[in-house]
Amino acid sequence: MNKKIIYSVIAIVFLIGGIIGFNLYQKIFGKSITKDGVIYVGSNYHLIDVKKLLHEYTNSP
Repeated sequence: MNKKIIYSVIAIVFLIGGIIGFNLYQKIFGKSITKDGVIYVGSNYHLIDVKKLLHEYTNSP
């Protein structure tokens, strides 16, 4: 019975820590990573071509 209580407390602490961590992450990086857009990458594109396509959606290189 004691093991079950200890495991439950540990699971609840991890769950609360995960929720707090996710909310903190969204406050810091949320505006930077939530930009909508569609990029079509052909099978014959090189990395340079993909970088040029991504350039219009990013603020920094």
